[in-house]
Amino acid sequence: EFLNYYAGPGIQHVALYTNDIVGSIRALKNRRVEFYTIENVYSKNCDGFGAGNFKALFEAVENGQRARGNLLPNNGYL
Repeated sequence: EFLNYYAGPGIQHVALYTNDIVGSIRALKNRRVEFYTIENVYSKNCDGFGAGNFKALFEAVENGQRARGNLLPNNGYL
């Protein structure tokens, strides 16, 4: 999906270390860094970060891919 959308390779994921996540996100947004928005279904009934949360995250990502017409059949395996 990333390669098709941007018509080539690029940076899809970046990990950063910060002591102020809110300030860092604000600074990145001010520099026009784009962030992927996850549906609110991800945090519903969230009591911690366990297996259920990962499942909800992947479902939210798949829902976004489905909405854009980019969800691969067979759980993404060709």
